[in-house]
Amino acid sequence: MTKQQTLNQNIIIALGLQALDDSKKIELINKISDLVQKRLTLKLVQQMTEAQKDEFDKLAEAEAGEEQMSAFLQQVFPNFLELAEQEVVKIKSELSSVVNKK
Repeated sequence: MTKQQTLNQNIIIALGLQALDDSKKIELINKISDLVQKRLTLKLVQQMTEAQKDEFDKLAEAEAGEEQMSAFLQQVFPNFLELAEQEVVKIKSELSSVVNKK
């Protein structure tokens, strides 16, 4: 499967979880989204300079909104959206491979 196919693939279908209640599907999607966000943030912070880390910490401590954080990350990492897509593809692939092993 290509990167684009994996990115476009519905994770619920890919994992064979269509029969779940909608509330459980939403809960699963939220958990996967949190995982993507945490992994991506960790990856990006590891690549930041000390000054960038300080600025990022200030935004986090001030509980900056999602738009403000996203704008900062896109400024520091012009390829931010591509990095986010890569992380989504990676997690989808990992989850699919675990399910397909069974």
